[in-house]
Amino acid sequence: MKNITDFTCTVQNSRGEFCDAPSYPDMPYPVCARHAIRLWKRVTDHLEARGNDPLARARLVNGMLDGFEAKRPAPETRVARVYYVQVGELIKIGTTVTIKQRMLAYGPARKLLTTELGGYELERQRHRQFARLLEAGNEWFRPGPELIEHINGLRKANGAPPLEIAST
Repeated sequence: MKNITDFTCTVQNSRGEFCDAPSYPDMPYPVCARHAIRLWKRVTDHLEARGNDPLARARLVNGMLDGFEAKRPAPETRVARVYYVQVGELIKIGTTVTIKQRMLAYGPARKLLTTELGGYELERQRHRQFARLLEAGNEWFRPGPELIEHINGLRKANGAPPLEIAST
């Protein structure tokens, strides 16, 4: 049996962004409780419209699920990363397993600075490390010298050029 933290919800909205809520345990596909309920309601509404014809009901369900398995990301490709994204003057330190989809949430003015392998524990460590630069909420930081130095160290290790960001 998988744990609730094994997968995140794979439901995408019309903009291609993933839900990313923890998937509901014991589901055959990684989907959160909210989306599981929405799917159940939709299927039951469609089944009721088919009446009591079992063949029509089976065709409906098969048609609804056709290709769904192909959308499920392989578990080994869903690696947690701590990301550093600049939006305006601030830098957000967050965690995701779907970096491309997560970046869509920040709009076109965002700039992905770097990532590093790690999950929520590493993210919490980075939040503590740069706590004196905390500006908004609990994940948005001013670009202080030590944060820029850390980001540039990660960029260098990844073969990217250093950043020229005015620190505060």
